[in-house]
Amino acid sequence: MNNLIHTSQNEKTDEHFNQWFSSPYFHILYKHQNYQETQHFLDQLVDFLQPQPHHKLLDLACGKGKHAIYLSKKGLDMTGLDISENNLRYGQKFAHERLQFVQQDMREPYQENHFDFILNLFTSFGFYDQDAENQKVLDAVHTMLKPGGKFFLDFINPPVYERNLIPYELSVVQNIKFQVTQKVENGMLTKGIHFDDNGQDFHFEESIKLLSYDKFQEYIEASSLRLLQTLGGYDFSPFEEADSERMIFVLEK
Repeated sequence: MNNLIHTSQNEKTDEHFNQWFSSPYFHILYKHQNYQETQHFLDQLVDFLQPQPHHKLLDLACGKGKHAIYLSKKGLDMTGLDISENNLRYGQKFAHERLQFVQQDMREPYQENHFDFILNLFTSFGFYDQDAENQKVLDAVHTMLKPGGKFFLDFINPPVYERNLIPYELSVVQNIKFQVTQKVENGMLTKGIHFDDNGQDFHFEESIKLLSYDKFQEYIEASSLRLLQTLGGYDFSPFEEADSERMIFVLEK
């Protein structure tokens, strides 16, 4: 296998979110995050889903591919899919026969009836303000899953997130002062990132549609996926709409 990054002819690289997620500053801002905690969650996720070595897994909207890389080290057959070529260059350094990366829009199915498990982790959904565009993601997942395959979809719980929303934060990373604002407007959660680097002023936006539990139910019903259970956090506790920090949907084709 010579080229482990595959490109869809219909890729859409002009979306506003791709400009920020593809920027090196995105990874600088969030480099302080404790990846050991993420690895602990991924270990628990493997215990929860019980994938076998022969199963094929897809990390949908994988970013730089760190989760796919980590899971492949646990012996799993991993594919990471992301729209950003810049992000995937990092993952490609680690690619091998059982770890590959696909550059493609998440609204388009990559391979039909191919994956036993598809993961969409850490609120990597809801990038589109139109319901029909978000619905395409679930439709693509349905197409890519094998019959009986499972989709693990992890999203923030809007009422709890809004209650704890921090409208302004200042983070200094590598001597760059990132001013981060958050607001909810017209059903969209928008994070503004302002900073100066070497005398140049930068402004990016990170935006997702703030999807309710009921809206997800509509998407799921329209996708023909079957809801097995809803979890409320990375401790795999049951979902409680008033208190849970996450909405984690475990779906089956």
